[in-house]
Amino acid sequence: MASTTRPRGQALTNFIAVIAATGGLLFGYDTGIISAALLQLTPQFQLTTESAEVVTSAVILGALIGCISAAPLSDRLGRRRTIIAAATLFLIGTVIVTFAHSVAVLTFARLILGLAIGASSQIVPIYIAEI
Repeated sequence: MASTTRPRGQALTNFIAVIAATGGLLFGYDTGIISAALLQLTPQFQLTTESAEVVTSAVILGALIGCISAAPLSDRLGRRRTIIAAATLFLIGTVIVTFAHSVAVLTFARLILGLAIGASSQIVPIYIAEI
């Protein structure tokens, strides 16, 4: 009779893949949440249409830079370390957004979040394919 249990190594690999795949969840959340958040941010920061566009677009600019720079960085540091760096950027960006007191700080924090989004969208699928 064949065993139906998976080896421990396979279960661990699946667990790591699921955790790594949360990068995709963060990608969607961080790029989309601004549409709802602008309702509260506009009066709090007295955002004009132009400043709201800049705050919104900062993530896209950061994602472009993060995506382009992530592949060479992961070749040097390794996929795992690059994913950890992206997760750290997510954390730093989120903390700065939470305590932002001006449009400039909010824009800077969204740029950092964009770097993390771009890096994770580049590296996480490669990492999952390799494990």
